[in-house]
Amino acid sequence: MVRALLSRALTFAWGRNSEWRQRLLHLVNEEGGVNGRKLKLVAYDDSYDPAKTETCFNRLMDDKVFALGFFVGTPTAVKYVPLAESIKSP
Repeated sequence: MVRALLSRALTFAWGRNSEWRQRLLHLVNEEGGVNGRKLKLVAYDDSYDPAKTETCFNRLMDDKVFALGFFVGTPTAVKYVPLAESIKSP
């Protein structure tokens, strides 16, 4: 399962373009997923606040996700990327 961290503060940007993510996941899943794993997009709200990134990241780790993506914005991405790299997440 792939999960994403999104800020509700940025829903204006994601809302306008969210359809392509769902279509992409649908196409990948129709072809068997990634190494047999189906993809599912779940959004956690970090409020575009770097102080909340570790909590959201830990929620994903508790969910045992195998990949991370769709980090939005520099202030939070600079926190998420090192966390993702530390666990060698694709």
